[in-house]
Amino acid sequence: MVNPSMKLFHQNSTDEDWYKFLTNAFYSVSIAYFGIFIASVLYGSVYSDRQNLYLINSFAKIDSKMRIRLEQIINVIYNWSYNRGYIDVYYEKVFIRGVRGLAQLTHSFDRRVIDGVTNGIGVASFFLGE
Repeated sequence: MVNPSMKLFHQNSTDEDWYKFLTNAFYSVSIAYFGIFIASVLYGSVYSDRQNLYLINSFAKIDSKMRIRLEQIINVIYNWSYNRGYIDVYYEKVFIRGVRGLAQLTHSFDRRVIDGVTNGIGVASFFLGE
């Protein structure tokens, strides 16, 4: 029989179980809403009747230095999200290049040292056997 890790709907469930559940749910849902908010700011809604109302237009009265800084922050967030958090770049640099380098190193060691010893013993036995 499978027992759940948290018995929230059991008659004897404690308030501590509910507190854990609600705090975890609150943080995960708020992170999801924050992601939806950032996406709506950067991309806007296709189906909205207010497509020309951007969040940046509400900051029209901000001085130019603040506006430039805000646009830089939005560009950084957009580029980071467009490149999927640069996970592919790190994956290629760390894992693909690292594993290929290690494979080339072990291949050259095998070809030069291990096969060299084996071939040297074979050649030595060929010449010494005659």
